[in-house]
Amino acid sequence: MHVTSARRRHMRLACLRERAVRRGFARQVMHPVLSTPRVRCSGASKRRGMFLLEALVALVVFSLGMLGLLGLLAGALRASGSAQWRTEGFDIASATLARMWTEDPATLAARYDAAADGAGYRQLLSDAMRLPGVSASANAPSVAVDDVAEGRRIRISVHWQLPADAVAHDASIVGVLPRP
Repeated sequence: MHVTSARRRHMRLACLRERAVRRGFARQVMHPVLSTPRVRCSGASKRRGMFLLEALVALVVFSLGMLGLLGLLAGALRASGSAQWRTEGFDIASATLARMWTEDPATLAARYDAAADGAGYRQLLSDAMRLPGVSASANAPSVAVDDVAEGRRIRISVHWQLPADAVAHDASIVGVLPRP
C-alpha cells in the first residue's frame, strides 16, 4: 500500500512539473542517470477545455436572460407611455365637461359643434393637440349633445394615435346636464 501511494505521489509531481514546463514557468532539466520516463497526465488533458466550454455556456445563458429582461423593460415603457396618453385624454375630456357645466345649456350644441367651429370646440381642439397625432383634420375630438328626458346628455371623445400604432386610441366621457 505504501508503494502505491508513493507511486501516485511521484506521478502527480511529474505531472505538475510537466505542466510548469509547458506553461513556461520552469525549465526542463534532464539528468542522464536520474531522468524519469515521461508521465501522461490523463486527468488534466481531459479537463483542459471544459472551463472554456462552461464559460461560453454561462455567457449564452446570461445574454439570453438579459435579452428577456430588455424585452420586459421595453414592454413596460410602452405600457407606461400608453397610460400617460390615456390619462391626458381623460383629463382633457373631463375638463371640457366641467367647463360645459358652467356654461349656458341652451347654447352648448352651438358652442361645441365641430362643423360650426364654436369657441368651446376650438378650445377642446387646442387642448387635444397636446396628444400625439391630433390635428384639425386627423384624430380630432368629437362632442355630441343630445336632449334626453333627464336633461342634456353630453359625450366627449378625445382621439390620439402614436406613430408606431396602426389604430387610433380614444378616451370618452359621458355626462348628463340637468334641465334648468
